[in-house]
Amino acid sequence: MLVSNYLDSELFDLYQCIKPGIMKLIRVDALSLLKLEENLKLNSDVDFTLSYANVESLTTLHKITNDLSEFKSVVERGPFDINIKKLYLQKVKERLSELNVALSLHRLIKTPSIESAQQLQLNINSAFGLPEKKIFELTISELVSRAEERDTPSLIDDIGLRGYVKSLDSYKYISSQYSRSVFSNTHSPSSDRYGNAESVAVALREALSNFDGADDWRVRVDTRARFNHVTVFGAKKIIFVPGDIIFDNNGMNNAMSHRKICKLVAHEIHTHVQRAVAGFNSPLKLLSVGLSGYKVFEEGLATYREQEVVGDNRYFAGFQSYLAIGLALGLDRGGKYRLFTDVYKILTKINESLYFNNNISAAKHIAFKRTSRTFISQSNTFQCINTRDLIYRQGNIRAHDFFVNRQNRRDITDIGKFDPINHEQVVCLQRLGIIPQDYGA
Repeated sequence: MLVSNYLDSELFDLYQCIKPGIMKLIRVDALSLLKLEENLKLNSDVDFTLSYANVESLTTLHKITNDLSEFKSVVERGPFDINIKKLYLQKVKERLSELNVALSLHRLIKTPSIESAQQLQLNINSAFGLPEKKIFELTISELVSRAEERDTPSLIDDIGLRGYVKSLDSYKYISSQYSRSVFSNTHSPSSDRYGNAESVAVALREALSNFDGADDWRVRVDTRARFNHVTVFGAKKIIFVPGDIIFDNNGMNNAMSHRKICKLVAHEIHTHVQRAVAGFNSPLKLLSVGLSGYKVFEEGLATYREQEVVGDNRYFAGFQSYLAIGLALGLDRGGKYRLFTDVYKILTKINESLYFNNNISAAKHIAFKRTSRTFISQSNTFQCINTRDLIYRQGNIRAHDFFVNRQNRRDITDIGKFDPINHEQVVCLQRLGIIPQDYGA
């Protein structure tokens, strides 16, 4: 049921007129990634360059900048509630920061230079942050633990991390510093297979049909090879499933078991879609697209719910993304950056030893998927490290901490897209009557 009297109808309608999803506009074409992956299988030291065909024109990017600036003035000068003003101004600041990433990437593509690459890296760091030293240490110690479990302790020497590992405390000690939920579900879903992209889309549609308030959401199979993973477009209420040409290459037809489908539904529908629908049905429409900084907790909540579905709490989510970014930034060797191909080789060895029983083809494929998300400018001459995917592990740790300490306030997480641990935002939402006064961030 829709709210009859929104607190921010005028502002939200204006905000929605501004072109959304800047980061989705700079995704490398999926077919281009396939070509690079095939070349790397033949020669892991191959020289390469990728075309960012989806980067918007400079004119469009400047228009979005101007639109956001004008919207900011409307918010500042308008007769709006001070709490609503604060939440919208925070959102504008976040979007301008992300827009700077797109602008600097555009500059690097058009006029490649060391200076433009450095500026892009600075803007990425500003928009998405840098790895936390303690979480990187947790990730490396977890790698050691996994290697010992698989009886492959030599892996640490093979990838050149033994010296760094010796400087760390034990995994058990480092892990004990973090709160971790205990799940009651200990039975994993069955391994029935879904054979192609359309059958996965059908499973997602079935989940949506059972979800109250999502009647206008749609699931589509991407036949234009734009995406290499399931992607949610909240503004358009569409979930895209990669088309068969990408689907088959990713080996998803072999990996997409009923277990994986259950995790996918928990992640995409019972978190991303559910919070969007709840936000739109709340008195504050902005909660349907997300308050500033909501993505960290939301992705953490999504991966938490994946873990809850299968009853798995041994390790925090986002292991490979945090590892890849930390290795690329050289956190284990005094900040000396690694190249795309260096990270790719390390992840290939890790995947081969820990997950694929010496299946080098599968190991290379998963390593490539992760490495291609780690570098935002993928060429051997100018490489920038995309730190956006830090949010999965940081958010998952955050979600576990939330549920350990606030088990009786699970309802708070699903009133919309926001971070229930962000004290400033919680206070604003309490003053607007959206969150109960007895809740404390």
